[in-house]
Amino acid sequence: RAMTTAGFTPDRCTFIRLLTITANTANADSATDPPAAGARGDAHVEHTRWLRAWMREAGIPVDLPAGKLALRTVVGAARVGRAAYADADEVLDEMVGGGVVPDLEVFSLAMRALISAGARGACSIADGERLLERMEAAGVRP
Repeated sequence: RAMTTAGFTPDRCTFIRLLTITANTANADSATDPPAAGARGDAHVEHTRWLRAWMREAGIPVDLPAGKLALRTVVGAARVGRAAYADADEVLDEMVGGGVVPDLEVFSLAMRALISAGARGACSIADGERLLERMEAAGVRP
């Protein structure tokens, strides 16, 4: 918000950079320092959610690259038990609602989030079935 207060209007590239930083941090934290990542995981997911909302406010759609970065953040946070599959489902809903056609990489990231969340009991078999149905509906095959 400091950018807009200072009169700077962020563009798509700025949002992509900020999403990239958040995704990279979430995944690096989960790989190098799981206890610390657990403490920050909620913040990573919330920051990504906030960035996507800010993008919409700025009239910038959450496109395929932005959605993939948001999903990468969810994967990193799910690895340390700070994200549920519902967080990935939220990103998928937002992408599809915005007219984005998810590709295999999107579904692979969602599957990684599902697996990581499932390892900690933060998803269900029904979530996995729904994800497979989404893949089939999108015409994506593993």
